[in-house]
Amino acid sequence: MDRLIANYKALAKMDAQKKAVLEQLRADEISVAEAKEKLEKLSGD
Repeated sequence: MDRLIANYKALAKMDAQKKAVLEQLRADEISVAEAKEKLEKLSGD
């Protein structure tokens, strides 16, 4: 059960990070290429 909770928390954190990257892109703080690179790193690709 602890492992399941830890996995859920990690997933929620990753989701929040992805949303932050997309918000930076929307606000023109980063380029599309930078956003793509950051999202790929978060996804582990």
